[in-house]
Amino acid sequence: MLAWIIPIVSILGGLIAGWIFEKIFLQKLQSLLSKPKIPHSEVFVKSLKGIIRIWLIIAGFYGALVSLHTSQFITNPIFLI
Repeated sequence: MLAWIIPIVSILGGLIAGWIFEKIFLQKLQSLLSKPKIPHSEVFVKSLKGIIRIWLIIAGFYGALVSLHTSQFITNPIFLI
């Protein structure tokens, strides 16, 4: 049971980091870019909205996979990607 704690925490950490990034960092970036009236700044912020969350979730799953002690028959093809 203890072997599953680190992978679960890694996945939850990726989810929470993605949520924090979208709620805090992107809002501050949007307010920072809107003050000097930079053209098309809203397009830049909107393009980051879902992508960073997905990448942080993928990083959480990767961390979970690395921390699991599974057989090399399963993990070797995954790490080749």
